[in-house]
Amino acid sequence: MITISDRAALVSDLADFARTTVNNQSGITGMALKGGLAAATKAKPNIVEAGLGHVLNDVIGVLNPYWDSKPEGTSFGEQLDANKDRVAEELLQVADGQSKNVTNQTLVKVYNSLRGKVAKVLAENVRGLGDIVEKHAA
Repeated sequence: MITISDRAALVSDLADFARTTVNNQSGITGMALKGGLAAATKAKPNIVEAGLGHVLNDVIGVLNPYWDSKPEGTSFGEQLDANKDRVAEELLQVADGQSKNVTNQTLVKVYNSLRGKVAKVLAENVRGLGDIVEKHAA
C-alpha cells in the first residue's frame, strides 16, 4: 500500500509533471492538449493542483495494486510502464467519474473532447507518474 510522506509536495510535483507533459506534446494532439489546458486554466487558474488534490486518494487507490505487485528491484515507474494501457484506462475512469460532478460545462466539454488524446499521452507517460509517486512514498 502506498503511503505518501507529503501530500502537498506530491500534488505540486504531479501538477508540474502534467504541465510539462502537455507542453512537450507536438502536432495536432499537442495543440489540442495545450489549448484544452489553457481553456481550463482560464476558467479556474489552479485547476491542475485542485483537480489532482481532489482525486489523489482515488489515483493512489488505482495505483496500489501495481505498487503491491512490483517485483523486487523494479522501480514503480517501470512497473506502471509495463502495464501502461491498463493503468491509463483505470486512471481515466477516475477522471470520468469526476467529470460527472463538474458544474462548469466548459470544463466538461474540454475534457470530453480531449479524453481520447489524453489516454494515449497518459499511457506514454505513466513511468514518470510512477517515479514521482515513488519519490513521495513514505
